Amino acid sequence: MKQCKYCNNIKILDEFYPHPGTKDKLRGQCKQCCTELTRKRRKDDPEKYKQQCDLSNKKLKEYQFFWRLKKNFNLEKETFLQMLKDQNYVCKICNKPENRKKTSSLSVDHNHSTGKIRGLLCDLCNKGLGHFKDDINLLNNAIIYLNNN
Repeated sequence: MKQCKYCNNIKILDEFYPHPGTKDKLRGQCKQCCTELTRKRRKDDPEKYKQQCDLSNKKLKEYQFFWRLKKNFNLEKETFLQMLKDQNYVCKICNKPENRKKTSSLSVDHNHSTGKIRGLLCDLCNKGLGHFKDDINLLNNAIIYLNNN
């Protein structure tokens, strides 16, 4: 049981949203009060509310992006950002920046057998290597084919 800091009612814990920054990992206001406060903020200043939502969504997407890097490649945020800087924020193959609207639009290229990270590639170069199954012989055959035609 927990007391809502807004309505002062004592409610079961399921009536509170999670919040990792607090001691009990729950928000101070119950779900019902959170909904009412959100409606009030949206009504009082819709433009400010929209800006706050946009900022929250951007931070969430950035958090999720770096969480996936850590989970999938055991790659820390600082290491990834250093790789971007070292590559001058461009693809390691074509030397072009990606312009998609994401935290980073360069993909982490890695050896699927060993898991070793090779660098950051744009979407087209990364997919190109994938379509050739990282097979050097296939890539050499493609080079010969292009040279002959």
